[in-house]
Amino acid sequence: MKTVSPVVWIPKQLVGSNLGQDVTLNCHIDSFPPSVNYWIKENGERIGSSGKYSIYHEDKEYKTHLTLVIRNVQKSDLGLYTCSAKNQLGSKEAIVTLIDGDDNNRLDN
Repeated sequence: MKTVSPVVWIPKQLVGSNLGQDVTLNCHIDSFPPSVNYWIKENGERIGSSGKYSIYHEDKEYKTHLTLVIRNVQKSDLGLYTCSAKNQLGSKEAIVTLIDGDDNNRLDN
């Protein structure tokens, strides 16, 4: 297998959630050798699984689907979330924006 630095992409860059609901953010990563993957809040804080957040990753060969579930969304949760991947060959990031309300009437970036 050819070695590659991470490639990161967000299928939906603008996600809407009503306050008080749970929301799921998705990120896809291609990387070989495998990368270290994580989510970062707008304030630079790395997100770990807790009562507020759940992080899931599904690995298949050199592909990873990284999911962040945010429970009981509040105004303080709105903003930018960065999906980050790093391996020996480099690092890459992609951003998803969480907004209040329904995103169906808005265009993806």
